[in-house]
Amino acid sequence: MRARSSIPVLIALVLAPAAARAQTHSPRADALFREGRAAAQAGDFETAYVKFDESERIEPAPGTLLNLADCEEHLGKLVAAREHFDLASSAFPVRDPRHGFAARRAASLDERIPRITLHLSAGAPSGTTVRVGSNVLDPAALARPVRVDPGTVTVVVTAPGHADRTYAWMLGERDRLDESIQPGGAPTEAAAGPPAPAAPPPSPSPTPAPAPSPVEAAPSHGTRTLGFVLGGAGLAAIGVGTVTGLLALDRASTVKSHCDATHACDAQGLDAASQGKWLAPTSTVAFVAGGVLLAAGAYFVFWHDRGRDVAWAPWVSPAGGGASMTGRF
Repeated sequence: MRARSSIPVLIALVLAPAAARAQTHSPRADALFREGRAAAQAGDFETAYVKFDESERIEPAPGTLLNLADCEEHLGKLVAAREHFDLASSAFPVRDPRHGFAARRAASLDERIPRITLHLSAGAPSGTTVRVGSNVLDPAALARPVRVDPGTVTVVVTAPGHADRTYAWMLGERDRLDESIQPGGAPTEAAAGPPAPAAPPPSPSPTPAPAPSPVEAAPSHGTRTLGFVLGGAGLAAIGVGTVTGLLALDRASTVKSHCDATHACDAQGLDAASQGKWLAPTSTVAFVAGGVLLAAGAYFVFWHDRGRDVAWAPWVSPAGGGASMTGRF
């Protein structure tokens, strides 16, 4: 891109400063114009462009257009600069030196502006649109040269029932491009219509969980607790039986030591014989009760609620006692 100096524009404005904005009625527009001139003289064309553009929007004036076009040329906006130079030239009187100056700048720019000629394919459906950059191209402009700014030129072809197709070319000043374009070949999904919703698969019938086998069912917590309590009581009873049994043996030994063959006993022997009479039966009963309680506890902990036929029964004999358990395991 070739940048051109803004000095001729400033010289033209100096030659006729009063005519530049002689008809201004807006102090704001005039202030923006002066700020834009200061920015352009400093080489800040971005800021100058913004100032001149706002001033022209508030109060249009040919002098503002002339400066705006000069900024656009420096920024590479050649198409807009040429248009604004043309408008400024037509707005100045023919004898005004700025009229000829603006006309010459417009003609010089027109030679530098690249052009692109587009030909839409014959098979393109009705309703096809062509967008060059951000502008939709008039159908009447197809097959005719279109002015574009130097740089990357993007063209998008949109057609009903077809996918968009994008073209991009890099153009420099004075380039000329002649191209054929067409929409995308594959129909879009939107044109074909939304797919029919798939039928939901039949929901499977819920399968009830198998009931636990009575043999595998775990005993309830209450039953197990009762079993542990009975087992603990059985152990305690056996402990009592053991202690009383030992005491009974001790008293029997004392009787033998303090009694003769005719069963004559001294006071210590009589006392030991008296205690032995209740210690021995107590030991037997405690052992029997302990065994029964232990058996009952084992039953409630290990076999109750498991579907086994179990029967248990205590027994006592002159020689001792216990409990018997029968069942089907």
